[in-house]
Amino acid sequence: MKVLDPWQCVSLKTGEAAKKCENVYLAGRQGHVLSEDFKKFPNVAVLWLSDNQLTHLNNLDGNFRVKEVYVENNRLVTLQNSSLRRFKFLEVFSASNNCLRNLERLLSVLKAFRFLKKLDLFGNPVAEEPDYRLRVIYHLPQLQVLDRHEVTAIERIRAAQIVPFLDSAKKTAAPSAPLQPTTRATVPPPPSHQSRPPVYRRLSAYGFSKMSTIERECFQEAKKIHDKWRALEEKRLKKTVGMADTLSELGEAETPEERSAPVNRVVEEKRAKASITCDKLLSIWEQVEVRAWMKEQWRDKSEVTVDDVKALAAELGTDPLCRGKAPDASAAVSVSVDAEREGEEDTTIDAAEVIDHILAVPWRPLKPRVLKKR
Repeated sequence: MKVLDPWQCVSLKTGEAAKKCENVYLAGRQGHVLSEDFKKFPNVAVLWLSDNQLTHLNNLDGNFRVKEVYVENNRLVTLQNSSLRRFKFLEVFSASNNCLRNLERLLSVLKAFRFLKKLDLFGNPVAEEPDYRLRVIYHLPQLQVLDRHEVTAIERIRAAQIVPFLDSAKKTAAPSAPLQPTTRATVPPPPSHQSRPPVYRRLSAYGFSKMSTIERECFQEAKKIHDKWRALEEKRLKKTVGMADTLSELGEAETPEERSAPVNRVVEEKRAKASITCDKLLSIWEQVEVRAWMKEQWRDKSEVTVDDVKALAAELGTDPLCRGKAPDASAAVSVSVDAEREGEEDTTIDAAEVIDHILAVPWRPLKPRVLKKR
């Protein structure tokens, strides 16, 4: 059994050299355990232990200053009862291609690291569990990069909507009854892929035959929640343009107070002129993404000119976010044209007002010949 010794990383075998050592590189040495001499290296900040045969991370209780740990391509089976709990300032933990299992136990350990920004568990059995990425993002909100992919705002929103319900369903689930011996009987064949309900067909990639009854019910309930929020969003959009007479999706009718509520005149005129429908508006997810992109383009500007608005509208016409949609050019720059007519040539407009206006105008699908050029 080979021992990984930190003394191999210093030229002078003295206590002073050990205290000054901040990086320990012991990768690719086929080691099985860590030496007890790590306690003599109290200021270690980065551990390189990749490409070994470690099954546990022990003998590191005295190295609480560690900020980065790289243990790819080892044989780690668990993080419980390990020295990893001592690393209160851990920022990077890369443990791809190991044997880590049981996401709940793993999260119970990782939740203690409030400064953890980068986490890599790719290639472990735990990464194959259902809703693995959403669960990790929800329980570790400080993460910026997970499995070498940046955590997006849309993923955080989805995790906040789905994961709490899945966790509560598991806690309240009743234990399954013990199996009773039965006589041999003819079992009907399972339903074909096409005969399953739509929610089953969409989730077939998760291995539906291996899912439990609780997991199936969770996915069905998540779909109902998604449909409900979609219907509420359509109701809000219809109310904005003054087109909502009835809401058949929710089985509700607007009250007289809602019908008589004042509507934004500018938005109503622009949308009525274009004869838009709810299908031509951006969804809430697309609005979040497009708004973030436009703010990034004008991150140094609080006031913009007419030329800035026209340039941004032209840029959106090339579909930089690959959504297959582009705003109506004349409607997008109309707010800047109105301002130019009322003021002087160097008239400036509030950037936030322009962004809200562009999100409210109709977005039309790009023609096939335009998409083909890309």
